[in-house]
Amino acid sequence: ETLTCLDLGHIELHEFADPKQTESNRKLLVTDLCCVSVAKLQNLENLCLDYSELVTNKGLESLRHTDSLTELSLAACPKITPAGLLHLAELTKLRTLSVAQCEKITDVTALGALSGLQYLNLDDTPIKTVPPAACWPVLLQLSLNGCTELDEAHTEMIVGRRQTLQIISLGGCEFADETIPFLLLGSPNLTHLTLSDSFFTGASTKKITKLTKLKKLDLTGCLAIPEEDAQNIRRWATAHEVVLHYEPLTVAS
Repeated sequence: ETLTCLDLGHIELHEFADPKQTESNRKLLVTDLCCVSVAKLQNLENLCLDYSELVTNKGLESLRHTDSLTELSLAACPKITPAGLLHLAELTKLRTLSVAQCEKITDVTALGALSGLQYLNLDDTPIKTVPPAACWPVLLQLSLNGCTELDEAHTEMIVGRRQTLQIISLGGCEFADETIPFLLLGSPNLTHLTLSDSFFTGASTKKITKLTKLKKLDLTGCLAIPEEDAQNIRRWATAHEVVLHYEPLTVAS
């Protein structure tokens, strides 16, 4: 209740790991009741609840009328499910959202209502697809690292026709080569592209070089790129001042 007396715009309530605590005696402090308290703050703009093991969908329900909220991080909150995301649909001012590492987030359809989203982190969630580009008309950054369940059949919906997108991370995704043509057609303003630890084979090497606004390319851990293609990418990156993360260059067997 003390929080309601304060004029706070930024609150971090995430759980910190204490090396002196074991799994059996570790105290978890952040609960749904904390969400009830912070929801009463009229000027709250930024809220971080990362690693909060006791925060559930009920806690998110209490946040649904926090009209001033623009940034919300729920990374690694294991009890949050797609049903909880429905409550976030009412946060019309939300610009930045992370549900990374939320193991029960299998569907993010509800987030399609957040038309003002600019930065979205869905890393390491078991989702199969994302809402179409029309749902997020001002999205600048989309992070899908480690989303290994993404359905290749929905590649165009996932990465295509996102005209405003500047940064996309697809590290560990299994459809790397197939994404490049859609990125070329739909994301002309792309400046940062991450394909690390993916199945990028170099088949789309020439197409990547057509991303004329690209400033950073991460191919770390892509083991299937032939030496010739790898060298071509390096020369192109040097010539166009693109920061390339790909060392050492691995010769495909």
